[in-house]
Amino acid sequence: MLKARRAELAELKAESGVLARTLDILNARSEQVAQSVAQQERDRGVSGYKETQDELERVGKQKNTRKTWSHRRSSKGCGREG
Repeated sequence: MLKARRAELAELKAESGVLARTLDILNARSEQVAQSVAQQERDRGVSGYKETQDELERVGKQKNTRKTWSHRRSSKGCGREG
């Protein structure tokens, strides 16, 4: 049983290493893409477009979450009255 657990632990450590390396690669690639997008925005005279779009999406999600929460609260209140 101990031998099997050690083998499983070794497998998990190896997988962890692969996943860490994959994460490093993806983070580096993400940075390259972000730099490329920023350069294209500058070239086209629309610097900051991506950041603005991301911020609008974030605010929209927050607003939607608040509406959903508010709607749930008011719906619960309606069921208690009567």
